Amino acid sequence: MKNINLSIDKNEKVALVGTSGSGKSTMVSLLVRLYDPTNGKILLGNKNIIDYKLQEIREKIKLVRGNEPLFNMTVKENIMLDDEFTEEEFMKAVKKAKVDKFIGLLDEGYDTVVGERGSKLSDGQRQRVAIARALIREPKVLILDEATSGVDSQTEEEIFDELKEYEMTLIIISHRLSTIRKADKVILLKDGEIMGEGVHEELLKNSPLYKEIIESQLVV
Repeated sequence: MKNINLSIDKNEKVALVGTSGSGKSTMVSLLVRLYDPTNGKILLGNKNIIDYKLQEIREKIKLVRGNEPLFNMTVKENIMLDDEFTEEEFMKAVKKAKVDKFIGLLDEGYDTVVGERGSKLSDGQRQRVAIARALIREPKVLILDEATSGVDSQTEEEIFDELKEYEMTLIIISHRLSTIRKADKVILLKDGEIMGEGVHEELLKNSPLYKEIIESQLVV
């Protein structure tokens, strides 16, 4: 990453767009402190991110990747883990993540054991469980890095519509135009640099690179 100067407002919904290797996943890795920047600084609120304890970062920021593993436990246990949540909180999370749309297909419903790494679920089902696991913890920032790549376009759109109602900052990497165009702001990346930012329509009009990506790489 180089020459990055970016501000994301509280509760803003942002999409990161760029070709493979443009720096999208690197940016989100920096945000959750998988590694720290060698130059410059990242502020969460008005505080340098490196001044937070890692546990604080893990609580405030949740990163869900497309290959997020599940444990060989039930669907419900994978969402709750060892934490205590009310039934109301649990049901809210599974509805927002659209887990409730497929749970009736499983023999034991929420008590179905998902197998090692969620092997008994489809990719889309596993991804929705992982999103519910993040949502139930009500993070200040939620990052979805291709976290709905296995979900059909209609369900992904429904999930994003639900997330837009949350009072949290959302950063999403997706290859679906229907999701990207609903973001409050789109950040265009190339070779680790920001090449543009704005709403979808603005970038489509003013950025040849963005138009090329939209036309050649995104799924409508």
